[in-house]
Amino acid sequence: MEQQFLTPEELTEIKSLNLQRNKLTELFGSLEFDLQLIKIEKLKVVEELKIVSEATDKMSLNLQEKYGEGNVNVETGEFIKR
Repeated sequence: MEQQFLTPEELTEIKSLNLQRNKLTELFGSLEFDLQLIKIEKLKVVEELKIVSEATDKMSLNLQEKYGEGNVNVETGEFIKR
């Protein structure tokens, strides 16, 4: 059986496409890694949000028990009853 060879142009194009695929594969891996880090950070922020929300609810209840129903002007500290 006689050996056949690609033209230099065909071989160059195949090598170029393979190089592009390898770069994209590396880029996808890097992006996936970054996405996982973001997910971890998001979970941390969600936990902090829960803590702040619970503290806000507790503060609201304490203020309501002390002053009754109303609103607080956070700039002046004035409590305005409803």
